[in-house]
Amino acid sequence: MLGVLLVSSFEIVYAGKVFPGVTADGVYLGGSSKAAAINLLKSKTADFSGHVVTISNGSTNLRIPVTELKPKYDTAKAADLAFQYGRQGSLMHKVTEQLHALAGRSTDFSVSEYDNDRLVPYIVQMDEDLVTPVVDAGLSFDSDHPQVTPSQGGARLDLGRLTQLVAARIAATSAEPIAAPVYQLDPALDTAALSGVLTKLGGYLAGPLTLTAASASPLASASLASTPCAAATTRARFLPAA
Repeated sequence: MLGVLLVSSFEIVYAGKVFPGVTADGVYLGGSSKAAAINLLKSKTADFSGHVVTISNGSTNLRIPVTELKPKYDTAKAADLAFQYGRQGSLMHKVTEQLHALAGRSTDFSVSEYDNDRLVPYIVQMDEDLVTPVVDAGLSFDSDHPQVTPSQGGARLDLGRLTQLVAARIAATSAEPIAAPVYQLDPALDTAALSGVLTKLGGYLAGPLTLTAASASPLASASLASTPCAAATTRARFLPAA
């Protein structure tokens, strides 16, 4: 009974008008008639065509003219969806949506699309500007002393997320800048790991390597660090003396 009373009173107050808290294409339509809502949406989407979608990364900004993306809006459909919110479905469904509106929670609608193929060149450009390669830690020698070349993490542009953010700006006719979504890539072998191994193997790398034939006579002696295969894994096969 309470639900019926709520729905009835709410629909009387907002008879022929969009319920509060409802927006479409980034325009607040609460309290507007359907005809007024259509006019508001047409005006907003027409004005938005003169704006740019900005993707920023630090001090770098990539600006994409909205007209380049060829957005299309069905303002009549969006206005109808906004008007029907809280008026369709079962009684429980209506009550839920109307309580949602009374609580001041935003409900957004948009019937829009844009040419994704026109967005690709801009995203590729941004990706080329942001990408940094992953560098694993390395091992080098200076006067027979092993040294670790530091590793370096990499960065990639999250292409899928960026596409979603651009689509959201188009749907909301918003020129708010987009912070480029970037994710970090870790090296497979970092500086700390290689330094730890080097500390344990330091004595072996600096010490002499003596090769002995079956006669037990030394053939050669050299430090591992001075041999061309110092950075590689050394395998030796020892023969028992005769």
